[in-house]
Amino acid sequence: MDKEGIYYRKSIFRSLRGIIFLFLLIAVTLISISILFHSVDRFWFFIIGFGIILVLLIVAKYAVICSGKIKSIIGEQKKKDPDIRSTPHDALIIVKSTTITCSIFSPGIKRLIFFLLKEKYPFYIYYCNNPSDFKAVIENPNAKYLYIFGHGWMGGVTFQLKTPIQYPFVELLKEIGSYHPEKAYIAQFNCCTLNDNLSNESLPEVLFKENLSRKKYYLTKHKSNMLTIITGIHKIRDDIRNAHDSTCS
Repeated sequence: MDKEGIYYRKSIFRSLRGIIFLFLLIAVTLISISILFHSVDRFWFFIIGFGIILVLLIVAKYAVICSGKIKSIIGEQKKKDPDIRSTPHDALIIVKSTTITCSIFSPGIKRLIFFLLKEKYPFYIYYCNNPSDFKAVIENPNAKYLYIFGHGWMGGVTFQLKTPIQYPFVELLKEIGSYHPEKAYIAQFNCCTLNDNLSNESLPEVLFKENLSRKKYYLTKHKSNMLTIITGIHKIRDDIRNAHDSTCS
């Protein structure tokens, strides 16, 4: 097993051990209280309440662990020579968001990274602070497979700056033209709700046009969250493999 796989499992088990120990400690304490005060109903009320809190804690702790690992990978990639961006690769695009939002997305991103490492697909994580950064990734002919994380809607992404910037995907055609570099696969893990005031044309519709095929793209259904991202990545694994196979053939 590769080091990434070992890290992925150890992170989970380390979190689980701590949470299980804390849960047992609280359970024993509550049992003692219930025996002393002869209040079984209240005991179960506290058990369920603390159980919910502990589940939320383990999710939050794991999200923070994943977020830290992703930042570490970004730092390592910047030091690598030659730069992976000069060869065909998978592009993980993180649109600038709040710290909390990045933590929510991070377990899904970590799952995607683990999958790409397992399949030995070269990848690069792009942290886009503004529309120019985003456009540069799309213009890169070596960024063949795109995965977008962050705020947004069906037809664009939102950069969380002091003044949020909404960037519709149709703007790409105005700026880089219709003869953009060809992409093999696109997955939008940003929110894909509809916007009443801006274009709702998704990135696959903008870039693929007449070559739009259901196996070449994925859109999150409505609102994006930790669970929808993780399940979405699980669903598209075969499509990613097929996209790589068709590109290499």
